[in-house]
Amino acid sequence: MQKVFRVFVSSTFSDFKDEREILQTEIFPEIKKYCVDKGALFQPIDLRWGVSEEAQLDQKTLEVCLDEVKHCKDHPKPNFILLTGDRYGWIPLPFMIEKDEFEILLSKVKDEKLLKEWYRLDENQIPASYRLQERKGKYVKYEEWEKVENTLREILQEASKVLKKESQIAKYFTSATEAEFLERISKDENVKDNIFAFIRNIKDKGNTDNNFYEANNHERAAKLKEKIREQVSNLLELDAKIVGKNELDYEKDRFKECLKKFLKEKIDEFFKSENKSDQGNDDKEKKEDGNLFLKFKTNKLEDFISTPELDKVTKELLDYIDDTNSNKPYFISGRSGSGKSALMAHIIDEAEKNLKKISYIFIGTTPRSTNLNYVLSYLLGDNMPYVETEDGNITIKNAKISLSSQDDEGISSKEDIFSYKDMCKKAVETINALGQKEENFVFMIDAIDQLNTNNNPEWIPEILPSNVKLIISMLNDNNYSDDSSAYNFIKDRNYKVIELKKYSKALDLLENTLKKKNRKVTQEQSNYFLEQYKDAQTPFFIKMAAMEMAEWRSYDVIKKDVDLANNNKDVVKEFISNLGSIHHHSKDFIQKILCYLYISQNGLSENEILELLDCIVKNNNKRNNKFIEAVSPEKWHKNPIQNFPTVHWSRLWYVLKDLLKRSVIDGREVLYFFHREFENAIYEIYENELKKETENFLEDIVVLFDTSKGRWQVLFLSILEFYVNRYNENVDKYCQILANKNDIDDTLRKRNKKLTYLSHNNPSKDLISRFKILSYIVEILYKQDSKKWARSKAVITNNLATIYFKFNKEDKVKDIKELLKNSLAAIDSGSDKEQWAITYKRIFTNLLFAYLYIGDSKELKDLLSKFRGYKQINSGDIIFGKEPYTLLDITPDQLNDSAIDIFLNLPTEHIDENLANILYDICVKITNNNKNINPKQYIMVLEKASSIIKPLYEKLPDSYSNHYAYILNKLAVSYYELKDINSAINRLFELPQEDMSDELVNISYNNIISFTHEFTNVSNINIALALLIKAKDIIEPLYNKDNKKWANNWAEILNLAAKNYFIKQDCDNTLNMLINLPTDGLNDETANTCIANITQLHNIIKAPNLIDQIKAQKDLLEKAREITKNKYKENPQKWASDHAKILNPLVVRYKDLNDITNMLSALQDIPEQYLSIEAIDMSFKNIVIIAKALKRSGNQEISKELLNKAKVILEPEFNYWNNMYMEVLNELKD
Repeated sequence: MQKVFRVFVSSTFSDFKDEREILQTEIFPEIKKYCVDKGALFQPIDLRWGVSEEAQLDQKTLEVCLDEVKHCKDHPKPNFILLTGDRYGWIPLPFMIEKDEFEILLSKVKDEKLLKEWYRLDENQIPASYRLQERKGKYVKYEEWEKVENTLREILQEASKVLKKESQIAKYFTSATEAEFLERISKDENVKDNIFAFIRNIKDKGNTDNNFYEANNHERAAKLKEKIREQVSNLLELDAKIVGKNELDYEKDRFKECLKKFLKEKIDEFFKSENKSDQGNDDKEKKEDGNLFLKFKTNKLEDFISTPELDKVTKELLDYIDDTNSNKPYFISGRSGSGKSALMAHIIDEAEKNLKKISYIFIGTTPRSTNLNYVLSYLLGDNMPYVETEDGNITIKNAKISLSSQDDEGISSKEDIFSYKDMCKKAVETINALGQKEENFVFMIDAIDQLNTNNNPEWIPEILPSNVKLIISMLNDNNYSDDSSAYNFIKDRNYKVIELKKYSKALDLLENTLKKKNRKVTQEQSNYFLEQYKDAQTPFFIKMAAMEMAEWRSYDVIKKDVDLANNNKDVVKEFISNLGSIHHHSKDFIQKILCYLYISQNGLSENEILELLDCIVKNNNKRNNKFIEAVSPEKWHKNPIQNFPTVHWSRLWYVLKDLLKRSVIDGREVLYFFHREFENAIYEIYENELKKETENFLEDIVVLFDTSKGRWQVLFLSILEFYVNRYNENVDKYCQILANKNDIDDTLRKRNKKLTYLSHNNPSKDLISRFKILSYIVEILYKQDSKKWARSKAVITNNLATIYFKFNKEDKVKDIKELLKNSLAAIDSGSDKEQWAITYKRIFTNLLFAYLYIGDSKELKDLLSKFRGYKQINSGDIIFGKEPYTLLDITPDQLNDSAIDIFLNLPTEHIDENLANILYDICVKITNNNKNINPKQYIMVLEKASSIIKPLYEKLPDSYSNHYAYILNKLAVSYYELKDINSAINRLFELPQEDMSDELVNISYNNIISFTHEFTNVSNINIALALLIKAKDIIEPLYNKDNKKWANNWAEILNLAAKNYFIKQDCDNTLNMLINLPTDGLNDETANTCIANITQLHNIIKAPNLIDQIKAQKDLLEKAREITKNKYKENPQKWASDHAKILNPLVVRYKDLNDITNMLSALQDIPEQYLSIEAIDMSFKNIVIIAKALKRSGNQEISKELLNKAKVILEPEFNYWNNMYMEVLNELKD
């Protein structure tokens, strides 16, 4: 990602005008070029220049400056330059003074009236404070305000002498320059090395004030210099002499060279350090993001206030994390702004308190986290490849997969493309592989709707290993149907989805949010907020309301329907309106920034925003508009280099920062609005201006083509696509502009490559207009030089055709067919034979699709016949070769008889893995989606695929088990539906026994069991048992690896086998099956089946002698005891009686075998509560009979224990069991 060096320039004002001009005109341009040559950007921030009067009306100038210093500190060093001399500089009035402190000051001054006029008590501040009032009326003019400001400062400084703490006094005497310096050096251990300071000392200055010397504060200026000398090692100190009224004579060249040397050295140090750490760059990125995810979670927790409804959801999800029997993902959905992220943060926090290890990610909170590949790689580790896309070049980290082999059409051979489908498959495989590990895994993914892919989330497994839990949040909002596509995909599947309802603790959340800003509201204002909240009911509304209400003072008067909107959309509009009315930004400036961010679609980098603003300044006269005069007139400052004053952007960013998120686009960190409501609001507010702003945007970029390095041509194409989609005007004009650029061929190649990759991996309808723009440009170039641009024209026409086919643009088929035919004719076959053959083949393939579309079998046959005449091209590749655009891309309704006949007549010999995989995908498409295909054709397609895949399965079973299993299961079901039972069974017998995914194992298992039931019901026992042996071969290895996950399947096989052996009167095998039943991990239904089968055999089992029969019965009951014991632990109330009904006959079997120890153990295990009448009766009789026998034999103590147990069992129903209860009491007395 491109690095940005953001350097804050701090200085006093009037005495350093010349130096700041030198910075802007001589030093910074050279450093900008130096950074660009290293692939980086340089952003100098000088907030002393360009501040308009209106920008200072809210009295928050110092806050903006200090916030910008913090912003620069977040960027690589160097990031701070300090210029100081013999003027101490402007000392701002405190914006807030705490009530107690102010009233102490007030008691010590004579002119209370002036202080009370300009400082007013605001009890909405925490603690209550007196607030400096905005400049209004005549005080809008700085000349008028300056007089009052100076008087107020003198009054406060004099009165502050009564204060006892130096920290209280300091704010009345600290200049803006010193405040910026103190902010920069705070919390920085390496401050000495990373700041450049220039101290200028004037000799023979005299004792009178002038532009370079300030007598009153000279001592403070001197003390500041001492602080700088102590704290900064990169220090240049020069003496200067006053010559003339406003001029200085000193070594300015030395100043220039020293500063340039410092900046370059620090930039070089940074890149040297970066290069050393590149080896672990992936881990470094993930660690950085992990810290940001933790910070985001912490911030969300600060904003989270639970409700009874959210408590219920939290408990449900925490129970899910602990539930070893739950094997499905969980989903949280809700409308925009409903608080999904805050809830996810809360659940993570609660789970971590329970000592759970949670792997989590908040999508959209870091630039990389909007990339699905990165999300999966971050969570799943090095087993999951990470794909990065930058300037159209695609590389993969953590995987031996390369996309660098793409040709200039943006298409690689199939084995080299790590496609969306490949990524989903790899993700599912990686998650399933976690089932082999002993540890537990909990993954939580917030906001999958913010991923930069429109594809269905097929990377989410339908079935999870028992040690893996997955919780995902997503959007479900009718206002954002496109972004809700993941929800629409999920809701049609058997997943658990929790829908967030209206948020019920609005006032608590508002107060908590305001408190973080040291603000609160009055009771009247709170009541008004609740009234407005009735229709909104989302945490997002509360957040936006809090941003607005943080500016409300306790003395403000509520004006209903003016102060606060009552829904999400209007509260955002209100916020935008307040940027001008409350925060004093120029309306022209607000419009420009918001529209440019909206038009860019995917955001702009901060440097791009600043360069565009500079460009607007330079184009101001050409456009004959008054933008710069309105935003930043040159009243106080001349603008020698015609750059836009950064202060205006900094002030706006200060207000917008919490609403902007960052992503990486084309290798740059871009800013765009975090919430969708902003896009809607911007469109509605500026709908009438958007067309003109888009044209201005395009014109600005045209200027930047030649004056600035960057992604301007790519951005121009993106905005042109937006413009054509919205307005479809002047297409030729703008395409001609781009066609005239010298390096357009490189831009088109990269753009085509990127769009081609998207069309294969993340197709969307907007790709049609995007390819059409490329087609327009190439057509212009083709007319200028047909030989040079023939192949490019053919390539882009072919890609446009492919997108038309993907989205069923039938009305375009005839037109595109003619374009393709013309493109074929345009290609010069005398050029590079290999490249010609590739392009020709791709166009030919799309022509084939066109004929399939319109059912022209004669032209189709003629086309195929002609194609086979080219020796350079393998005709088989047209259908299933190494091209991403083949028969695989035909949609199901296009798979007519002609297409299927071509498929069935393809050769099957010498098929490599790549072609086999594509053919298999075609088979899946046909068999899954085509409703018109007749059953016999359906089977023919499957058998064709089987003949291709079987040899590869036999050679590479670990790679092709799933493919082969899928085909065999489809064939078995299809043959069965045609009453061809033998063929159906034979296909099931061919199923692989290992290396299948869980999904294919379950499909295969369910088919085998279904067939087994059929044959059991018609007493075809031998076939049923043969099928069960097949099921046993598949499930047994899996059960041995993960007995909890596969316990129910294993038990069902053994139960069915026992049933069939029992029908055959094979008691030995029946007993063997039941004795081997699993005892743990069973669901209720399976456990009941096991108990029923054991009980049935127990009652009728025979043996050569009575002792053997009793032992066999005992073995069966012991197995049942383990099953009911585990179920009883899970749910005592439900399973107490069943457990007792097994233990009582087992007691009798132990008694028959004279096994006293085990008999007593079984008696002690009988539950003492939740028993049915039958279970109580049975248990009581056994306990009392044995207790009496023990008593007679002298075992008084054990007898007493058993009688007490009987007493406890009977007590809850004493009245019903009165006689038996008295019998026990009497026995205990004796």
